[in-house]
This record gives sequence, structure tokens and C-alpha cells, in this order.
Amino acid sequence: MRNIFNKKFVTTFFKYLVIFGIIGMIVCTGIFYVIAINVDKIDYNAIGLNFSSIVYALNEDGEYTEYDRIYGEQNRLWLDIAEMPDYLPNAFIAIEDERFYSHFGFDIPRTVKATFNYIIKKDASFGGSTLNQQLIKNITGNAETTAKRKIIEIFRSIDMDRKLSKDEILELYLNTIYL
Repeated sequence: MRNIFNKKFVTTFFKYLVIFGIIGMIVCTGIFYVIAINVDKIDYNAIGLNFSSIVYALNEDGEYTEYDRIYGEQNRLWLDIAEMPDYLPNAFIAIEDERFYSHFGFDIPRTVKATFNYIIKKDASFGGSTLNQQLIKNITGNAETTAKRKIIEIFRSIDMDRKLSKDEILELYLNTIYL
């Protein structure tokens, strides 16, 4: 009799576990869908970074030389990725997002690991963000520590990965962060 009870209990337990799991997935999918359809798209061509301007003038020899620099809040000059030393983008990829060239905007294993680390250990120090997600955070200036921001960031990162090449994303990232 004891074996029948245990088997019945285990069977019933797993039935309810599956039912609640399916309900939970439906609810999460609904939440993700509602957030996804309300995410504002980013126009990557209209991103205004705080660059410095260089004014050139003709000198007595008829050559253009730097006359003056006009600085914004930060002293920034845009640098194409081809002009950067190879080790610079490679270093950021190695440190910040080693699967940069293989994911599609966000790294599923890294995100899952960071989520479980946060839930189990209450530790948000393990970064689950890809370079795309960090770039979205820097562009939007939204640094809230909420699940909604992270979900929006994921959808925007996927959109960015569809619209820009990996080199364009990397170039924009390296010209946006503080160096």
C-alpha cells in the first residue's frame, strides 16, 4: 500500500508541476509579448554623441591645418574601427562578451546564469549583458535595475543585431564608452 501511495503522490506532484510550469510559461510569454510590442525602436543613424569639432584653415602655404578645437562636455573624436589597434576591440570582446560574434544580440547561457545567480545568491554583480546590451544602456541612459529594463534591453539588442553588422556595433560601442 505504501508504494502505491508514493507512486500516486509522485505522479500527482509531477502533473501539477507540469500544469503550473505551462501556466508560468504562458504568463511569462504574455508579459514578454506586451513589453516587446511597446518597445521604442532606436534610430542608430540619429545617435548624437558628444564629439569635439576640429576647425581647419588654409595656411600661407595653401595647406589645411588645424586652427582650433571646439569641445563639447567631453573631448571625443569618432574613430573608425579600421583605425583602431586590433587589440582594442579584441580585448573588449575577450573581457566583456566572448561570444559576441556568435550570439544574436544577447547571450542566452550568460543571461540564464546571471538570472539564477541573482535569484539564488541575490548577487547582481555577475554581468549577463552583452556588448549590444551595454551599448543600448549607454545610448538610452537607462540604468534602472529592473526586470522590465533588462527585457526591453534584450529586445532592443536583438533589433540592433539585425540592423547593424558586428563591426558597426563594436565601433559604436567603443566610441560610446569612456576610454
